[in-house]
Amino acid sequence: MKGCYCLIIKLSNSSKIKIGKKLGEIDFTKGHYVYVGSAMNSLESRINRHLRDEKKL
Repeated sequence: MKGCYCLIIKLSNSSKIKIGKKLGEIDFTKGHYVYVGSAMNSLESRINRHLRDEKKL
């Protein structure tokens, strides 16, 4: 299955989060955020990876 997906993320507290290799750490205030991604090979595998607590970054 191929496609795009959206993750709705709720931050209960403001946080500094590392985003990728080039963007570095970014300050996020508490609130709701949406991450939009694509999975052109395996949509189910990509979503399952996001849901895992332990994963290779």
